[in-house]
Amino acid sequence: ISVYDEAGGVTLACPDAPMVQIGGFQFGRENKHIKREKNPLLLAWTMNNYWDTNFAVSQEGKMSFHYEISSFDKFCKKDAYKAGMLATSPCAVGAAISCKRENNKELFHCESMACTPIFFRPQMNAKGWLVAVKNHSDNEGVSVLSVPDKHISYSAITDIQGNLRQELKVIDNMVKLEQAPNSIVFLQIVIE
Repeated sequence: ISVYDEAGGVTLACPDAPMVQIGGFQFGRENKHIKREKNPLLLAWTMNNYWDTNFAVSQEGKMSFHYEISSFDKFCKKDAYKAGMLATSPCAVGAAISCKRENNKELFHCESMACTPIFFRPQMNAKGWLVAVKNHSDNEGVSVLSVPDKHISYSAITDIQGNLRQELKVIDNMVKLEQAPNSIVFLQIVIE
């Protein structure tokens, strides 16, 4: 969740917390806007037995919860989404016994100011991958998609089950995708 105004703001990523409270203690409907007061409250409820929830009155044993807070000068939906996704999958660090050279590889590349891939899986009954791309912008979004070191032989817009809606041209091993504001588009991408 992000709280911001013209001067900047913060994004609180709390994947372990099912509920958040903003601006002050208020219990009711979702607020699209919060009245700006000095030192507004921003908290996440990791556990709660006040309402009828799935939490027991008391919990045994040690518990740990993951929170990340980041600040920014100007709010960007794409950056807020990225902060939340990074918080759900923190970096795993391991030691290498012998590492003569470092190798980095990129599975999928998306060049866009507003769009990001949010989902990948193999196609169930067809070749290739099913990829979901989210446009985080209130404007139309354009992205150029590629698979480094691989050849894209086919690409199409599909529904969530992979059923064909519209074939897309593959030009110079890249696929150009144009999206409506705040939309999610599913693609089939076949590589060789």
